Amino acid sequence: MNEVFIEQLVKRKTTSKSILAKVALIFATVIVFALSLILPFGLVLGIIMVLLDVYLFKMFDLEFEYTYIRGELSVDKIMGKERRKKAATFDLSKLEIVAPSDSYLLDSFRNCNKVYDYTTLEEGAKVYAMIIHGNNGYEKVLFEPNSEMLSAMRDAHPRKINI
Repeated sequence: MNEVFIEQLVKRKTTSKSILAKVALIFATVIVFALSLILPFGLVLGIIMVLLDVYLFKMFDLEFEYTYIRGELSVDKIMGKERRKKAATFDLSKLEIVAPSDSYLLDSFRNCNKVYDYTTLEEGAKVYAMIIHGNNGYEKVLFEPNSEMLSAMRDAHPRKINI
């Protein structure tokens, strides 16, 4: 059997929510340094806050790597371009449908139990929804596959992939 292995990396857009969180962290660090004049261990707390800021700022730089191999779609979350964490693995033998997220074909799956969002959050991006039959009902996976991945998925599941 012909093995198909496709990887794709997408970078999530920096949202206003993450910018606000960064500003709040910087503001808290400045406050702690200002309190270091009053508190006996304030300088140590300030240094700890700076280290915490550096660690948390990397968490806001988020990328997703989609890997399609042997009928499985695996999604890894990459934080700060150095920490990798497996987000999910989906067995496509339980696949119901893959279609553009705004397609009428998904109308009967509007009330899914879980929704996983692995998109870039960019406006105008071609987002697809994948409906999988999970343990507790249907699960919706939002992702942005490239044409190569869609075509490989379509070769394996021709009636379930709608491009």
